[in-house]
Amino acid sequence: MADKVKNSGLAIQQFKQGNGSLTFTDNLNLLTTRLVDLQTEKHMLEIEHLLISSIEKALNTKSSDQLTYNHPGITDILLNNLLSKYNELIIGRKQSLYTYTENSAKVKQFDQQIADLRIAINDNIKSQREHNNKKSAFLLMQTDSINLSLTNLPKTEREYINLQTRFDIDQKVYSYLAEKKLEAEISRAAVTPGAVIIDKAIYPGKAISPVPKKVYFLSAVLSFISSLVIIYAARFLNPYIYNKNTIEDYSKTPIIGIIRKYYGNLSKHSAFTTDPRSLFSESVRSVRSNLSFFASEKNSKIICITSEISGEGKSFISTNLAISLTLTEKKVLLIAADLRKSRLHDSFNISNLTGLSKFLSGQVAAKEIIIQTEIKNLDLITSGPVPPNPSELLHSQKMQDLLDGFKGKYDFILIDSAPIGLVTDGKPLLKMADITLFIIRSGISKRHFATTPDQLKIELGLLNIAIILNDYVDSNFHNYYYSGKPLNMADRLYYHSDQHHYKNPDYFEL
Repeated sequence: MADKVKNSGLAIQQFKQGNGSLTFTDNLNLLTTRLVDLQTEKHMLEIEHLLISSIEKALNTKSSDQLTYNHPGITDILLNNLLSKYNELIIGRKQSLYTYTENSAKVKQFDQQIADLRIAINDNIKSQREHNNKKSAFLLMQTDSINLSLTNLPKTEREYINLQTRFDIDQKVYSYLAEKKLEAEISRAAVTPGAVIIDKAIYPGKAISPVPKKVYFLSAVLSFISSLVIIYAARFLNPYIYNKNTIEDYSKTPIIGIIRKYYGNLSKHSAFTTDPRSLFSESVRSVRSNLSFFASEKNSKIICITSEISGEGKSFISTNLAISLTLTEKKVLLIAADLRKSRLHDSFNISNLTGLSKFLSGQVAAKEIIIQTEIKNLDLITSGPVPPNPSELLHSQKMQDLLDGFKGKYDFILIDSAPIGLVTDGKPLLKMADITLFIIRSGISKRHFATTPDQLKIELGLLNIAIILNDYVDSNFHNYYYSGKPLNMADRLYYHSDQHHYKNPDYFEL
């Protein structure tokens, strides 16, 4: 505006220098003064329009916790009062947050009042803008009427009046703005800060903590230590057996073979015949071969298969070992001697109504309980109905007579007995057998189970007892690295293969 006033004054000065001084009538001076007043008032309305627009924009874009300051250029008293009330509510809300939370009823009440006041301020601004627009239109009509009256004047006088009118308008607007600027400077000077900065704080360019290298180093060390602790807990605090080395640490009883885990359908009666070229089948053949080292002087061998607890795979190994023996043209009899909980008949889909329990109780003859299976050279004796006295029946002389009667008819008699760690039913069968096979299942049998064969050997005087590790999986995590007290090699009387390093597809189907 200062530049516009300066330019307007120079324009009048140049005009007077070129045309000389002009004289006007009183009526013309009155019209000129009136035109200046109308133009000035119109400019004031435009300034006020800018002010209320800036307030409206600030009110609708700021968050609910920021103040909206009223402007001294606003002439509407109601709008100024509304803005003051709005600021009071904002301050009151901030103070209440020192005591209450955002979701408290007190703060919610402030939020509702602020929202209502926003609506009232917006409505006031809208009505004031409409009022200013109407007033501006009226002033424009008045200005056009005066300008129309001045069109009849000579060109020189009309140009001078336009220049003088523009100068007077700019001068009044400039004076108004200068006055408001002075008021703002006085208000700013009157506000003193509550704190004065004596010295600016000096802060480091790099973070003091955390130090990245230190954090990475500590993380790596802690991760390594945590991994060692987890591995130690999983390997050395784990109570289960996973490999033959653990068995050898706890027992001096030889391991006759390691049966690999079977991944096929266990519902079929023989995994051996279903997958004859698998690692599982080959491990069964390895056990079959090692049987020749036990009781080699006898033409007909009685083999009793037992374990510490149920679920370690006695029946599964008995079935597959029996079928494996038949493939060498041996005649095999498989006896389900677990009179409490036998499932051997389910493997062959055979009824269990007549079996060993009925023979031992004198209800049927020996020839009536023998069942020829669909496997060549394999006969089966099921357990029969569950008797009330299974231990007494197996201790009877009839059981010994039954085995003696079958010795000349079969090359191998396999007895699937009850778990020795749960009941004593199988102990007499162990003494009747020529070979005892103790089943330990990888991941199921606990470490102290491996001591049972040694105890049985001493307690019952068993000469040919061996261990079979069942369901073995080659796992790097459970690989054996250290043995606390390695046994003498003289205690390992045989060779058993676990196919640990041989995975040629030409020989095995995995």
